[in-house]
Amino acid sequence: MEIIHVLQKAPPTLLDGPTKKETSLVLLIIRLTGQIRLLQDVYNKHWEYNRADPHLQSLLRNTSMYPQADDHEVVNDYGTKWSYWTDATKGRSGFPNVVKAGINAFFDLSHIDRSKVEPNQSYRSFHRGKDLDLFILDMHSYRSRNDIDDTPGTNKTLLGKDQLHWLEQDLLNSTATWKLLTCQLQSQIALTNN
Repeated sequence: MEIIHVLQKAPPTLLDGPTKKETSLVLLIIRLTGQIRLLQDVYNKHWEYNRADPHLQSLLRNTSMYPQADDHEVVNDYGTKWSYWTDATKGRSGFPNVVKAGINAFFDLSHIDRSKVEPNQSYRSFHRGKDLDLFILDMHSYRSRNDIDDTPGTNKTLLGKDQLHWLEQDLLNSTATWKLLTCQLQSQIALTNN
């Protein structure tokens, strides 16, 4: 079933009158805040629809995969712990429900074991013999808001304190020949004229 069929089941008052800025599916979903089961169903159906592709099914049967949550799980450039997404949605409640439904679908349909300490933690590492350590980072769950100025005084972060400490310690302790880091965003070293 495609997502549009799930949305058609929603009461009309939940989906009426989107503005031009609210044309994406997720912004429409934000209006489903009181319908958490329907919201979760939308995300689950999205995953099921994509997983029904025979070419993807073949790939998954024959290839190892390390899932990594990204914008596709919720909405572009989101932060998991934010109370709202953008200034346009600041006055609305429900963004945490959207995030929760998207992240739950990611964990449930990617078959990743959840941490007992922090169930939504998706950063992790894998050690493959003496030659490879794989570090999968999470640049959404602990990130600072996008509208915060990116200056040394704001302590803006993508990884958060705990994940950064984990990464630094694991990299220092790794004896693997190759250390491979995966992340959802392009990363670079900022260069200045000084």
